[in-house]
Amino acid sequence: MNIHTLKVTAILSVFLFLCMPTMAQQRGKDESLRKVLDKMFAHIDKNKVPTGLLRDYAEEYEDLDIFTGIVPLTEHNAADYVRFGYLLSTIKSADLIGVVSKDIDVFFRQKKSYDENNSISLSLALYKYSQIKENALKEGLITYKNDQVYTTNKDPYKQGYLFACSSLVENTTESSVVISLPQSNLLTNIHLSKLEINIGNGFQEIGGNKKVKANLQQGRNEIIIKATLDNGQSLLSHMFITKLERKPDGLTRTSEYSLPLNPLSDKKVIDGDDYRGISTKAEVSWSLAASHKTIEKPFIIVEGFDPRIPKTSKGFWSFDSVIATKPFFEKLRKKYGYDLVYVDWNNSGEYIQANAYTLISVIKWINEQKAISNSKEKNIIIGHSMGGLIIRYALKTMED
Repeated sequence: MNIHTLKVTAILSVFLFLCMPTMAQQRGKDESLRKVLDKMFAHIDKNKVPTGLLRDYAEEYEDLDIFTGIVPLTEHNAADYVRFGYLLSTIKSADLIGVVSKDIDVFFRQKKSYDENNSISLSLALYKYSQIKENALKEGLITYKNDQVYTTNKDPYKQGYLFACSSLVENTTESSVVISLPQSNLLTNIHLSKLEINIGNGFQEIGGNKKVKANLQQGRNEIIIKATLDNGQSLLSHMFITKLERKPDGLTRTSEYSLPLNPLSDKKVIDGDDYRGISTKAEVSWSLAASHKTIEKPFIIVEGFDPRIPKTSKGFWSFDSVIATKPFFEKLRKKYGYDLVYVDWNNSGEYIQANAYTLISVIKWINEQKAISNSKEKNIIIGHSMGGLIIRYALKTMED
C-alpha cells in the first residue's frame, strides 16, 4: 500500500465519519480531513522535507498532476482566476513549516489593481514541492502503523512542480494590449533564470519592468508562459484571454456599470457565519413581481467569482448588469410572476465555504419573507461558475 492509497483511505474514512447523524449538524466539518492529515504525518521530521512542502499532506482543491509544467498544454490545465486560487490554496495546505503560507495570504488579501483598458497584468505560481515516492512503503523508506507515517534514515521523497498562470481579466474589447507580470504577482519558492511569454508571435521576456505588447485576435487568445530554471529546465503554463466585440451602443467597460438602478429593486446587505475565522457579506437585490408586496416566489441568482472594481461599488456582474438588462429575467418577473433576487458578493475571493454560509443566511431571510405572505412556493436558485459551487456547499450544509 503506497502513501497515496493511505491518504485516499483516510479521506474515505473522514467521509463516512461525516455522514454519521451525530456529526451532521456541526459546521466546519471539513476540518476533520485536516485533523486526519495532521495526525497521519505527526511523526515525520518536517525540517527534512525538501522545500517544506509535502503534497501528501495537502488538501487538494485542484489536481496538481495537470499543472506540472511538463505535461502537454490542454483545455484542462488552462487556469482561470478561480482555479488559480484553488491551486494556491492547495499548495498552502501542503506547507509544513510556514515557508509559503504567509506570502500566499498576503497575495490573497492585497488589493489587486484593476487592469485598465489596454493593460493586463498576470499572476504566476511556480512552486517546487516534495512527494512521498510510490514505492516508499514497499522499499522501507517509510513505515506506517496506527494510521500514522514514520520516516526512516532513508530519503523517501521525490520532487514535483506546480506551475500555473492567470489574470483577473479574462475578457477585453481591446485589440492592442500591454501584458505585464508584476513582481508582487510572482509567487514562487525557487529562483528563475528567465520568464517568457508567447502570444502567438514567439517567446519574449517578461517580468519586473519588462512588459510585452500584444495584438489580440477576435475570440480566444492563448497566452503561454515559459519559465526557465537555473538548471536549464523549462516549464510551460498557459491561459486564455478572449477578445470581445465592442458594444455597438458605445458603452465602455466602465460606463456599463453605471446603468441606472432598476426602480423596482430594493437591496439589503446580509452576512453569514464565519468559516475559519472569516465571515463574508453579500449585497442582495430583488425585484418583485407586480402583484407582490414581499418576496413570495423567489428566483435566486448567485454570481460567481467577481472581484469588486476599484473606484466603483461593483465587479463585472451585478443586479443592474444582469437582471435589469436581460429580457429573459424581465419575462420571468412579468409573465411568470417570479420575484428576482440577485446575490452579489462583497468579496468573492474569500473561502467558498464562508460565502456558502452567507448564502445560507440569504436563503433563510428569503424564507422569512415568504412566511409573511404564507407563500408555499419553492425557491429556485441558479449560480454561475463559482456560484454553483457555493450553492452546492450551502444546500448540502442545510440538508445535513
